[in-house]
Amino acid sequence: MNLFTTEAASLSAEQLAAALTEHHTPIVAAIHAQGAAAERERIQAVRAQLMPGHEKLIEQLAFDGKTSGPEAAVQVVNAERAAADKRRAALAADAPSPVVGDPTATGDPPAKPKAEADPMAEAERLATAIAKAQASAAAAGRPISAIQAMALVKQQA
Repeated sequence: MNLFTTEAASLSAEQLAAALTEHHTPIVAAIHAQGAAAERERIQAVRAQLMPGHEKLIEQLAFDGKTSGPEAAVQVVNAERAAADKRRAALAADAPSPVVGDPTATGDPPAKPKAEADPMAEAERLATAIAKAQASAAAAGRPISAIQAMALVKQQA
């Protein structure tokens, strides 16, 4: 049978494949080998896109018979983005509520309020302490001025 005649055009795909196999076996074998090699390369290209956690997706794409390596890469990246978004949402949901702080706080412990002292009583106490310091220094044989005595009193406080 001559497959290049109009008679061959009226054959079904199965009949044409059978006729080719019968009459042109080396050509059919070469076509099969070329197709098998192309399919192996496609599967290897898809499997080369594997990222941990996406094994099931890669195996599904490797054996669907149509997905190329670059198409698999796009699907893996999209799956990874979806997983990252899911992790991000889970972390946000799990995070504790922010602590509301005092915007005027400095981090220093609060100062102890000073007891309100009577300024006149404080002046009398200071004058008495200065006089005692001067008398004590004079008794020791080295007289001091009021300013020196005040410095001693402040130093001892």
